[in-house]
Amino acid sequence: MNDSATATDPDAPPPFGQRNRTHTGLSTIASQSVEWQEQNLLSLDGGGIRGYWSLLVLKRLMEAIGDAEREQEGATPQAVGAQQAELHSFLPFPYPENATQCDISRITKLHERDAYSLIAMMLSRFRMTVMDCLNEYERMSNRIFGRPRWFSQRNLMIPWWTKYSAAAMEKAFEEVTIRRSSRRERQALDSQNHADPKFETTHGTCSTFATTIRRSTGGTAGSERSLHLLRSYRHENRPGRTLTATLPVRNFGPAESMRICQVARAATAAPFYFKEIVFRPNGSNETVYYSDGGFGSTNNPTAVAIQEIRLHGNGRLGAIVSIGTAKADTDSGRQSARAHVERAFDAATNPSEVHVTVLRQDHPHYWRLNDEKGLELPLDDWKPTYFTGNPGSQTMQTIKDKFAHWIADRDVIEMFNACASELVKRRRARAQLRHRWERFSTGASGFQCQDPGCSSEHENFYHRGRFLEHWQTQHDACEEFKEPLFTDWTYQARP
Repeated sequence: MNDSATATDPDAPPPFGQRNRTHTGLSTIASQSVEWQEQNLLSLDGGGIRGYWSLLVLKRLMEAIGDAEREQEGATPQAVGAQQAELHSFLPFPYPENATQCDISRITKLHERDAYSLIAMMLSRFRMTVMDCLNEYERMSNRIFGRPRWFSQRNLMIPWWTKYSAAAMEKAFEEVTIRRSSRRERQALDSQNHADPKFETTHGTCSTFATTIRRSTGGTAGSERSLHLLRSYRHENRPGRTLTATLPVRNFGPAESMRICQVARAATAAPFYFKEIVFRPNGSNETVYYSDGGFGSTNNPTAVAIQEIRLHGNGRLGAIVSIGTAKADTDSGRQSARAHVERAFDAATNPSEVHVTVLRQDHPHYWRLNDEKGLELPLDDWKPTYFTGNPGSQTMQTIKDKFAHWIADRDVIEMFNACASELVKRRRARAQLRHRWERFSTGASGFQCQDPGCSSEHENFYHRGRFLEHWQTQHDACEEFKEPLFTDWTYQARP
């Protein structure tokens, strides 16, 4: 599961060139808010099973965020217990019902009642907590890596037979989609007239892209191979912009129309491990192949994500958090054909060069959360396998032990605390603009007037603030129609 995905929150309106209908009377405070103009970024390295390390980093970061929330709230040690249940990342809005599918008796700490975490699609698109994501990661890893093929490219250099079943991967992603889609999406899945949920996210909420390699055959331009971003948001090129070698990502257009499980397959089809996913566009002789884009500089997609934010100039960079997978930079010295392939693969997925590049750009709020000494695990390590008892327990324990040793370092603790303090400060500043924060944190959108005689009855207002402007001017503040109709994200109950 080498996702090489990056989550961003491009809420500076509109994101990446998208132009929406505007309304008069928009709050000048909102337009002047630095916290909403700046776009915060979370970048996640690709690394297969080592993505579990990234989730442990996020879990520890949420612990630090919990401490920072209490500190910035001014909570005394005596008041911490009383405020424990009230402090969470949705404030000032209520903590959503069923926001976690974990055993609720385990949710005793503030950091475990976080908002949606941010590791690729499970986090931004499904708005999952870190604890839920850890549970899903273990379950999916067992489904995907627990049953390797005995004969494959990796162990016998057979060119046509990958090590793992793409069908098993697709099934695992489909199961996650069923469990973790919103309640409304699940109802659509259960009907016979709706397709699976798409990758696109609501404008004004957390947006995501995953890196892939796209190649095509049979088209008018012949065979082509290029880096391709699968985006959950619209991304248009500005008129008059001249693309140069410094802007290599050129697939502009609407949000990705693929189903969520298809995007997941496209972004995780690592060569030797999984088959490419194949598409044949309707009405075209072209055949399109997608494979994992986490190679070379894009295995750490931070630089590409910074470019995404800057490309249209709608916002400035805020906090940048880049999370690695503790990839070891080692050489076993073995000379077999398989060893040469593994060394080439490891060299192609080295993320350290991007980190150095971003460091040189001197961003004031940049953190690279990664153990540079490394974790010596192949990206598909899963021990014991599915065929033995307690599958994957040895791999999970190895990652946990290595992480525990790294996180105990005083400098690492200080780095986490500094990062958490900045993130909480930004969250609290954004939450002051309640209407925008409601949309961002809860997914509330499509506000409509309930007055059947209103000329704007079927008009969708961007957020509650714009609807209230309409209500005050068009309905003379009549209480009968003060509450609009709208949609938001509704979590499914624990199975």
